[in-house]
Amino acid sequence: MKIKMLRSKMGSNDGHSTHYYEEGQEYDVSEALGQSFLDEKLAETVAGEKAEAAPENKAIAKAPKNKAEAAPENK
Repeated sequence: MKIKMLRSKMGSNDGHSTHYYEEGQEYDVSEALGQSFLDEKLAETVAGEKAEAAPENKAIAKAPKNKAEAAPENK
C-alpha cells in the first residue's frame, strides 16, 4: 500500500525492525501498517491507490444435520 505521512511516527513494516516514517514523505508499506496509519489519521493513501475495504459478511447457512442423528438405528 502506498501512503503519504501526515505526521511523523515510528512503525514496523515487517514486525521486527522499526522505522521512522517522516511527515510529507511517501512510503510503500504493508497493508497492516498502512491501515494502522490510516486508522490513526497519521497518513493518507497516495492518489491512484485505494485502501481495500473490509470484506463483507457472507450469509451464514444452516449447519448440516449430524449424520449420527439422521442414521437409522440398528436393532
